[in-house]
Amino acid sequence: MNAVTFEDALLEETISFMGDSTSIEQHEDEEIKVTESLFFPGCSFLNSSIELMEEVYLTLRSDHQADGITLLCCEKPLDYKSGMQEIKEAFSKRFRESLISHGVKRIITACPNCFYELGKVCSQDAQTKEIEICGLPHVLFDCGHIVPASVSESLFPIAVHDACSDRSSGYYADSVRRLFSAEHLTELEHSRGRSTCCGSIPRAAGKQDLAAKDARTIFTEAKQAEANALVTTCMSCSRLLVKSKAGAKSDTSVYHYLELVYGRRVDWKATPEHLILRFRYQGLFNLD
Repeated sequence: MNAVTFEDALLEETISFMGDSTSIEQHEDEEIKVTESLFFPGCSFLNSSIELMEEVYLTLRSDHQADGITLLCCEKPLDYKSGMQEIKEAFSKRFRESLISHGVKRIITACPNCFYELGKVCSQDAQTKEIEICGLPHVLFDCGHIVPASVSESLFPIAVHDACSDRSSGYYADSVRRLFSAEHLTELEHSRGRSTCCGSIPRAAGKQDLAAKDARTIFTEAKQAEANALVTTCMSCSRLLVKSKAGAKSDTSVYHYLELVYGRRVDWKATPEHLILRFRYQGLFNLD
């Protein structure tokens, strides 16, 4: 097994992954490198498939869409932990300072939660509020990377499960549907602005029964829509729905849209129950 290595543009670290081990090499006293377009995969992606994350990043680099990557967390998970507001504010401030010092003008987010959270974080400073936040499915479509028609045809009908964070805007809902042939799509009863939570929010609050009920609702609606496949925009949704299939007694397949764009299946059952979150800034705090 070969190590997968990333140069973190904001942390100025080389981070290598091999199996379950991680090594970090800090770059001391190096001149700050300008990174105008930054890929922000997010914690869910980092914890789901490092190999797929690397493949997406290589695509963005080869298409001249990104010239750097950071493996930091968007800090949204801190909202679900009591007593973390002060740490969140400190991290936000340091994060914005890093964006400014590295000359970031655009951030490409893989995760809809990161998309909206980073929009809020950047809006809090006059020097970062003009940074463009772009969703990955939008960028991939513009570069001609879509789900092959033969793939979507083999799964037809396909229903999209929309992320909770996208309800008010629909930015990711619109973007991901453009990656498929329209005739291969069907809609759940509750989609877009009325989407049902995959169960992650009640699960984070310790309400396991409600989480299971939400997942069952989604699979029931998929059956009613005669969908052979559920496609998500959120890695956490994919992971939780796959792990909820047996309890929901569903035969509907679950995919993250990137699995279909790249033809690479993620082993969702092997992903960790609790995400490893990256809040690394030397001299501030490390919460790995």
